[in-house]
Amino acid sequence: MLKKKKFSNYLSGVVKIYKDIVSNSDFGAKKNSAKLEDMEFIEKLDFHQLSCRQEDLEYCEQLGFSLAFKIKTHLRRDIKIKYKAVIDNVLYTINFIDYSNKDMFLYLERVRELES
Repeated sequence: MLKKKKFSNYLSGVVKIYKDIVSNSDFGAKKNSAKLEDMEFIEKLDFHQLSCRQEDLEYCEQLGFSLAFKIKTHLRRDIKIKYKAVIDNVLYTINFIDYSNKDMFLYLERVRELES
């Protein structure tokens, strides 16, 4: 008898991953990304939204950020902490990544709604 393969469902939505384009203001400070044009597109991934457990909230607080979203998506080793994630025109920072054999879990902190 054939074994059924178990596939993960990523039905909550699509996340677009970006990294900042390094640019400085007139006085040398790093500019914050306010539009998609301010960032370099990396990848688009389907995701499944996970609930944020109390342990997750406390752990993120210890790391120094406020957890807004926890999502599960396909494993991609090229996605790094401090990259940006865009979900429904809202910008998030990826502040922590946890890995399993075939998935990765992104812990996102809300930054702002993007300008049109």
